[in-house]
Amino acid sequence: EAMARRLRDAGWSVVDRATDADAIIVNSCSVTHVADQKSRHLVRQARRLAPNATVAVTGCMVETAAPETVAGLNADLVFRQPDQIALIERQRPQPAAHGATPHIARQHTAANPR
Repeated sequence: EAMARRLRDAGWSVVDRATDADAIIVNSCSVTHVADQKSRHLVRQARRLAPNATVAVTGCMVETAAPETVAGLNADLVFRQPDQIALIERQRPQPAAHGATPHIARQHTAANPR
């Protein structure tokens, strides 16, 4: 919720469905093998549900996984946890192609700029 609040403050509209998002942020976890697997699944799901959205990955998986594992996620952006603010800055809203406010989805955290 903290990241969603920062995104709203930066001009994004947070949406509940990834299919409605212009960008998706997966805040990953690698505490257990299952959590790591779920994080990888969320990235793949984000790509499938919103193929034109920017997919960004942050969280502990980025810190602990092997570089080839992180590269294999095929994310557009990868940010270490201390750099999460930079991620939000990098994702400054651009007007959506359809002229509406861009969105980022809540699921993973997905959003659209307002």
